[in-house]
Amino acid sequence: MTPDLALSEIQTEFSSLLGASSKSALVLKKLAGDISTRCYYRITAHAKHYILQQADAFSDPKQITFLVAQELLSTCGVRVPKIFDTRPSRGWIVMEDLGDEMLQAHVSETLYFEALDALVAWTQKA
Repeated sequence: MTPDLALSEIQTEFSSLLGASSKSALVLKKLAGDISTRCYYRITAHAKHYILQQADAFSDPKQITFLVAQELLSTCGVRVPKIFDTRPSRGWIVMEDLGDEMLQAHVSETLYFEALDALVAWTQKA
Protein backbone atom coordinates (compact mmCIF):
# COMPACT_ATOMS: atom_id res chain seq x y z
CA MET A 1 0.00 0.00 0.00
CA THR A 2 1.32 3.43 -0.90
CA PRO A 3 1.54 6.05 1.85
CA ASP A 4 -0.57 9.20 1.77
CA LEU A 5 1.03 12.14 0.03
CA ALA A 6 2.07 15.38 1.63
CA LEU A 7 1.01 18.65 0.07
CA SER A 8 4.62 19.84 0.09
CA GLU A 9 5.67 16.85 -2.06
CA ILE A 10 3.09 17.73 -4.69
CA GLN A 11 4.04 21.40 -4.65
CA THR A 12 7.73 20.60 -5.06
CA GLU A 13 7.32 18.00 -7.79
CA PHE A 14 4.73 19.77 -9.93
CA SER A 15 5.25 23.47 -9.22
CA SER A 16 5.80 24.33 -12.91
CA LEU A 17 2.62 22.50 -13.96
CA LEU A 18 0.45 23.73 -11.12
CA GLY A 19 1.83 27.24 -10.96
CA ALA A 20 1.41 27.21 -7.21
CA SER A 21 3.67 29.67 -5.48
CA SER A 22 2.53 28.82 -1.97
CA LYS A 23 1.20 25.76 -0.23
CA SER A 24 -2.00 27.63 0.56
CA ALA A 25 -2.73 27.91 -3.18
CA LEU A 26 -2.86 24.11 -3.41
CA VAL A 27 -5.59 21.75 -2.20
CA LEU A 28 -5.10 17.99 -2.15
CA LYS A 29 -8.08 15.66 -1.62
CA LYS A 30 -7.81 11.89 -1.50
CA LEU A 31 -10.47 10.21 -3.66
CA ALA A 32 -12.20 6.90 -3.17
CA GLY A 33 -10.21 4.20 -4.91
CA ASP A 34 -10.71 0.72 -6.16
CA ILE A 35 -9.32 -2.55 -4.79
CA SER A 36 -5.90 -2.07 -6.36
CA THR A 37 -2.84 -0.53 -4.71
CA ARG A 38 -3.34 2.70 -6.68
CA CYS A 39 -4.43 5.86 -4.87
CA TYR A 40 -6.09 8.85 -6.46
CA TYR A 41 -5.98 12.49 -5.41
CA ARG A 42 -7.66 15.60 -6.74
CA ILE A 43 -5.25 18.52 -6.87
CA THR A 44 -6.74 21.98 -7.04
CA ALA A 45 -4.42 24.85 -7.88
CA HIS A 46 -5.63 28.30 -8.89
CA ALA A 47 -9.15 27.04 -9.78
CA LYS A 48 -7.76 24.27 -12.01
CA HIS A 49 -8.26 20.61 -11.14
CA TYR A 50 -6.01 17.64 -11.83
CA ILE A 51 -6.02 13.98 -10.84
CA LEU A 52 -2.89 12.41 -9.43
CA GLN A 53 -2.64 8.64 -9.65
CA GLN A 54 -0.14 7.19 -7.21
CA ALA A 55 0.97 3.63 -7.90
CA ASP A 56 4.12 1.54 -7.91
CA ALA A 57 7.24 3.16 -9.32
CA PHE A 58 8.01 2.41 -12.95
CA SER A 59 10.97 2.99 -15.23
CA ASP A 60 9.43 2.75 -18.69
CA PRO A 61 6.08 4.44 -19.40
CA LYS A 62 5.61 2.04 -22.32
CA GLN A 63 5.28 -0.76 -19.75
CA ILE A 64 2.36 0.92 -17.97
CA THR A 65 -0.87 -0.41 -19.47
CA PHE A 66 -2.85 2.71 -18.55
CA LEU A 67 -0.42 5.02 -20.35
CA VAL A 68 -0.18 2.79 -23.43
CA ALA A 69 -3.98 2.50 -23.66
CA GLN A 70 -4.43 6.25 -23.10
CA GLU A 71 -2.08 7.05 -25.98
CA LEU A 72 -3.60 4.48 -28.32
CA LEU A 73 -7.18 5.52 -27.61
CA SER A 74 -6.29 9.20 -27.93
CA THR A 75 -4.68 8.72 -31.35
CA CYS A 76 -7.86 6.94 -32.47
CA GLY A 77 -9.99 9.91 -31.49
CA VAL A 78 -11.42 8.44 -28.28
CA ARG A 79 -11.87 11.06 -25.55
CA VAL A 80 -9.58 10.06 -22.69
CA PRO A 81 -7.99 12.09 -19.88
CA LYS A 82 -4.98 14.07 -21.02
CA ILE A 83 -1.70 13.17 -19.32
CA PHE A 84 0.04 16.31 -18.07
CA ASP A 85 3.08 14.92 -16.30
CA THR A 86 4.60 11.79 -14.79
CA ARG A 87 7.16 10.96 -12.13
CA PRO A 88 8.04 7.33 -12.90
CA SER A 89 10.38 6.93 -9.93
CA ARG A 90 7.48 7.90 -7.64
CA GLY A 91 4.76 6.07 -9.59
CA TRP A 92 2.90 9.33 -10.17
CA ILE A 93 0.76 10.25 -13.16
CA VAL A 94 -0.93 13.67 -13.29
CA MET A 95 -3.90 13.73 -15.61
CA GLU A 96 -6.91 15.75 -16.58
CA ASP A 97 -9.75 15.77 -14.07
CA LEU A 98 -12.95 14.69 -15.80
CA GLY A 99 -15.07 15.24 -12.71
CA ASP A 100 -16.97 13.00 -10.32
CA GLU A 101 -19.84 12.03 -12.56
CA MET A 102 -19.82 8.39 -13.63
CA LEU A 103 -20.57 7.35 -17.19
CA GLN A 104 -23.03 4.79 -15.84
CA ALA A 105 -25.40 7.61 -14.94
CA HIS A 106 -25.73 8.46 -18.65
CA VAL A 107 -25.88 5.04 -20.25
CA SER A 108 -28.11 5.06 -23.30
CA GLU A 109 -28.42 3.22 -26.57
CA THR A 110 -26.78 6.16 -28.33
CA LEU A 111 -23.69 5.89 -26.11
CA TYR A 112 -23.40 2.18 -26.84
CA PHE A 113 -23.42 2.87 -30.59
CA GLU A 114 -20.86 5.65 -30.15
CA ALA A 115 -18.67 3.25 -28.15
CA LEU A 116 -18.97 0.61 -30.87
CA ASP A 117 -18.05 3.19 -33.53
CA ALA A 118 -15.00 4.17 -31.46
CA LEU A 119 -13.95 0.52 -31.14
CA VAL A 120 -14.29 0.00 -34.89
CA ALA A 121 -12.18 3.12 -35.56
CA TRP A 122 -9.62 1.94 -33.03
CA THR A 123 -9.24 -1.50 -34.60
CA GLN A 124 -8.93 0.01 -38.06
CA LYS A 125 -6.07 2.31 -36.96
CA ALA A 126 -4.30 -0.21 -34.72
